[in-house]
Amino acid sequence: MSIGHAGTNLRGAGGNAVEGRLTLRQALDALLAGSGFGYVFLDSETIDIVSLAASAPTAPAPASSTIEDVVVTATKRPAVAQTLPQSLVTIGGAELAEDGATSAGDLARHAAGVTATNLGAGQDKLFLRGLSDSVLSGRTESMVGLYLDESRIIDDTPDPALRLIDIDRVEIVRGPQSTLYGDGALGGVVRIITNQPNLDRTEAMVQTGAALSAGGSPSGSLDAMANIPLIDDVLGLRVVGYGTQEGGYIDDIRLGLKNINQTSDQGGRIAVRWVPAEGWNLSFGLVGQFIAAADSQYGQAGLPYLERANYEREPHRDGFRQANVTVQGPLGWAFLTSASTYTDRKIDTVYDASLAWPSLTGFPVGPSLFSDNRVIRTVSHETRLNSVGDGDWRWVGGVTGSHRDEGYQSRLLGPGLGGVPFVALAETRADHADEAALFGEATYRATDWLDLTAGARIFYSSTGADAQVYQSSTGAVAKASGSKAESDMTRKAVISVHPDDETTLYASMAGGFRLGGIRIDNPAAAANVNAGGGEQSEGVSVNAFASDTLTSYELGAKSSLLDGALIANGAFFLTLWDNIQSDQMLSNGLLYIANAGNVRAPGAETDLSYQLTPHWHAQVNAFWNDPKLSHINPLLIQTVGRLPGVPESSAALSVRYDFSLSNDDDVFAMLGGQYIGGSYAGFDVKNSPRMGNYLTTDLRLGVRHDLWRATLSVDNLGNVRANTFAYGNPFTVDKQEQTTPLRPLTIGLSLSRSF
Repeated sequence: MSIGHAGTNLRGAGGNAVEGRLTLRQALDALLAGSGFGYVFLDSETIDIVSLAASAPTAPAPASSTIEDVVVTATKRPAVAQTLPQSLVTIGGAELAEDGATSAGDLARHAAGVTATNLGAGQDKLFLRGLSDSVLSGRTESMVGLYLDESRIIDDTPDPALRLIDIDRVEIVRGPQSTLYGDGALGGVVRIITNQPNLDRTEAMVQTGAALSAGGSPSGSLDAMANIPLIDDVLGLRVVGYGTQEGGYIDDIRLGLKNINQTSDQGGRIAVRWVPAEGWNLSFGLVGQFIAAADSQYGQAGLPYLERANYEREPHRDGFRQANVTVQGPLGWAFLTSASTYTDRKIDTVYDASLAWPSLTGFPVGPSLFSDNRVIRTVSHETRLNSVGDGDWRWVGGVTGSHRDEGYQSRLLGPGLGGVPFVALAETRADHADEAALFGEATYRATDWLDLTAGARIFYSSTGADAQVYQSSTGAVAKASGSKAESDMTRKAVISVHPDDETTLYASMAGGFRLGGIRIDNPAAAANVNAGGGEQSEGVSVNAFASDTLTSYELGAKSSLLDGALIANGAFFLTLWDNIQSDQMLSNGLLYIANAGNVRAPGAETDLSYQLTPHWHAQVNAFWNDPKLSHINPLLIQTVGRLPGVPESSAALSVRYDFSLSNDDDVFAMLGGQYIGGSYAGFDVKNSPRMGNYLTTDLRLGVRHDLWRATLSVDNLGNVRANTFAYGNPFTVDKQEQTTPLRPLTIGLSLSRSF
């Protein structure tokens, strides 16, 4: 066996003497027990010693003046993050827990260029590098590939806001990743890596928390984890469960209700790991979560802060279920990974349409509701092979396929003549999508300091839709159907230079692609100058919106300075994005997709991490971009165009101090600040409401005594008032009156016990 440490700093680490007749894993576990280090099988004959700083340890690591390397798998083969020639950030599970990050939307303060909308839990879209197609969560493929281990958890849906409990790390890869990850990764990929079952020891954790927001109702949470080896070194079980309740802070003065936007969340994970032979792993997982929001979380300008006046409540329900199976093991000449996933998600949303009811139907204002219901079922599979060893050639290649069925129903209902319920609109739609692809990526070590990488993905994608639409204005049911299919290739090329062991310089080109599709009952002007034509089918307009393509050019540098105390990474990039697919909504609630135009977006990002002393640590990240639109769609943009929902600039800073009171008692204090620049809810700058442009600060104080941990948190320390998101309800007459405020000053306390 070859056992190495791939740049991991082992200075000051102490191992244990090992003697006896043991399996390889037993020997490694015994050797590294209590050292703060673990191991990863790179292939059947190569083992990498890695830092466990990314996992939540039962005891703190010794104070160090250096920042440890982290092994990641975002490139679908293990590699040290700091040596990879691409823009990548890793966030350890302990760091996430201590910072209070509970969903993917909370990652913005940890990495440059991460943005999320703010409709509410289970309704938000994620963006990377400022690449946004719309603030609406419609039917376009996500701009970011969001994964839980090997399983994709979003397609054309918003972030399900899975709770980040018992997480090993999160990997954020910025820039198009379509070569390895396919459709829906134009902005990048976020991978949530969970802690897997431990096969040689029983362990458990219980954590509870409570919080109170200024002027709001209380919040609470309960999390638990249990790890049970069923057969030592062969079979193990890990179970995670949680329940939360987020207190509301918005008041509805017309309905006479306070703190209406209360949200509850219950869920959990079950993981089973089986090692049938040395080096082989078979993992089975179940994930389930249910979100229930009592109401939406926007307010109205012209009323006191945190108030609005609706006619009806706007509840939201989101049920997420997933099952997955992964097989991994050595084949001698390559390492095999085969993963299959089934995902079932049901989303129900209600909007108050009362103010728009007169203009849509001619009836007086009255309590009116627009409801939409989505059911999405996806089956996917991927099998890939990785090269083994550390020769001049390193490669990964595989085959993947997926099938998705989606059902959609919507209805606009309100009072008609004499107050009798009247259906103004009803839509039923069935969509399906398929993808099959071959992909590969190879790196050639031309010299000791020069690497050349090339990758490609050859794919076939198809989509189709059948719809029925009833509108009271016509009094008839119109039907339509259509389909679209396309095959293409995405490419990637990278040149990376390693002048020394601490520096990586690279230049890259990467492409991305999202298949076009069918829009039904769209406005006549929906197609832009680059889109294809359409056809007519039984009175309903059926137009194919064009596929969008993206190419990114990037220059980057990654360096470890001051004997490993300072990690400085940064990149300049230029994104060329044509035929932007964008979700839009008509005044009657019907969704459609339009091609918004082309964009040329230069930008820059940086992430700095500095271990000033063994006790002081600081992190800084900053992002800037300047998108310019051309060939614009006049239906969406009449003046100056920008990409919606993402700021031109953002930055975050955190400073942390750790010290020990004794061998069993440790304390930390952390202060963080985040600036979010200004942005717009739509493409048209002069005709879209402005949002953002605010600065917030957060404080964390933590204490560990033996296996107990307590953390005091203060979020929005200055009780800043800001509009985080200028959208909430498409039926408000003047959408510029909608504002989504920051959660007010919130003080929380969490307590956990490990066993």
